[in-house]
Amino acid sequence: LYFYGDNGYNTATAGVDPISSNNAITRVRADGSIIPRNGINNPDLHRVDMRVQKRFRITSRVGIDGIFEIFNAFNHKNFGTFTISETTVARSNGVLHLGSPAFNNLVAYQPRMMQLGFRATF
Repeated sequence: LYFYGDNGYNTATAGVDPISSNNAITRVRADGSIIPRNGINNPDLHRVDMRVQKRFRITSRVGIDGIFEIFNAFNHKNFGTFTISETTVARSNGVLHLGSPAFNNLVAYQPRMMQLGFRATF
């Protein structure tokens, strides 16, 4: 099963309060310019889940199913939270890296996980 999701857009915040509104969550920068709305295109979500199941008949009415499942099979990181304040983003060579994953890497899905199980029918 393949899951794809558009993670949407974010608007960066200046992280400063140039107009003394007691609110640092604003799109107005200290120099008076305005941060564009929805200027950060978040990376899309991708996830592949797989399941293998085999039925073993014991009698005509009794059976056991062996089940093996993998979630996020390709171990793709799908970030759910982003650092979008211009005062806290990473800079390299003078370039702002807006929309980089948050410091604690809050992901939308768990890393690759596997489970093994069985089901008895009678």
